[in-house]
Amino acid sequence: MSNVNQHRGNKHRRFSVLHRSLGLMVALFVVVLAVTGLLLNHTSELGLKQKHLHMPWLNQVYGLHAPACTAAYAVDAHWLSLWDGRVFWDAHALDMPITRQLHGAFMQDGLLAVASAEQLSLFSMQGELVDRIDYPAQRSPSRAGRGVQAVVLEFTEPPLRLQLNKNLTALEAVYVEPNDGVIWARENNLPEPLRASISQYYQGEGITLERVVLDVHSGRIAGLFGIYVMDAVAIGMLLLVISGAALGWLRRRKGKLSAGDSG
Repeated sequence: MSNVNQHRGNKHRRFSVLHRSLGLMVALFVVVLAVTGLLLNHTSELGLKQKHLHMPWLNQVYGLHAPACTAAYAVDAHWLSLWDGRVFWDAHALDMPITRQLHGAFMQDGLLAVASAEQLSLFSMQGELVDRIDYPAQRSPSRAGRGVQAVVLEFTEPPLRLQLNKNLTALEAVYVEPNDGVIWARENNLPEPLRASISQYYQGEGITLERVVLDVHSGRIAGLFGIYVMDAVAIGMLLLVISGAALGWLRRRKGKLSAGDSG
């Protein structure tokens, strides 16, 4: 009889250890679920929708990182830059189609002439679109420069140079020598404060605290893996309930058997 009781005792202890181990594994997640649940229940009182978070790692998680600046040109005291096909005049996004390449920008008669791979666009100093001029035969210039009187575009195959006419309405042929004083556009390094300002354009106001708390609560902040973890936690909590009930039943059964043996 003692061997039977010892076997039952060992089985009971193993089941208790399993129950405690499972409880320890899900305890931290239960605390997270409880805290985030309480916060979500008081979103309005805590102002979670009005609070925005700007953290590099958090912006990376939510895909709010700015693309790389692939080209930048200094124009007088201003800057023209290209970010993943979008053109910026200082920190202002210009009304231009997405472009694969930027050849430079120059001032002519108070207007900004921006030479992209697809067309020549004219803007006011405030970045307002004035006109767009297509290149001949859908060709793309190899470089752009500023001549003595006008913006000059150079094409290859066959070699051709065009300049913006005086009325700023079309491109006209120009015959100039290689060393005629044309200042060709050269790329520069965009100043760091302006780079940070344009990055802010892509990031917007940031992620609301409510969104972060909600995604932590559901596990979505860690993507698909986080969702599976929270599913596992939910299953673990169910197993805790089942194992706790089973443990209680075993204890009651053991108590009855002990009472029967003593009787």
